[in-house]
Amino acid sequence: MSQNLLVTFTSSAQFGIFGAIVLIIFGWVDKKDRFTDIGRFLFMALGIYALWVILTGQIHVPEVAVGEISKEMRIISFFKGLVLCGGISLLSYVLKLMHVRYYRLVTILCMALALFLFFTVNNIQQA
Repeated sequence: MSQNLLVTFTSSAQFGIFGAIVLIIFGWVDKKDRFTDIGRFLFMALGIYALWVILTGQIHVPEVAVGEISKEMRIISFFKGLVLCGGISLLSYVLKLMHVRYYRLVTILCMALALFLFFTVNNIQQA
């Protein structure tokens, strides 16, 4: 697997995470639900993107010694986390549409997971 392709996959997802978090916070500060919804949709799109990367086998894992975790395996784990984040964002949007008042808590959980993933992939890229 080309190192440039791995960086392209992870960097595009990293920019998407940053954009979604900024849009959600901006929407909350300015009390504009459209921006918050766009941030949620961006998380959902990232989940679909990550699912595509995983299901199409874009990342090939080389064989390593027993007990070691390759960089590619950590990147696949990152993309699985993005799929989970997209699902949580979808749940948050559905709760908002159903007028359940805890949808913001679910959005905060999604953002916390996304921040964790953001810094995890930053660490993976530097290794």
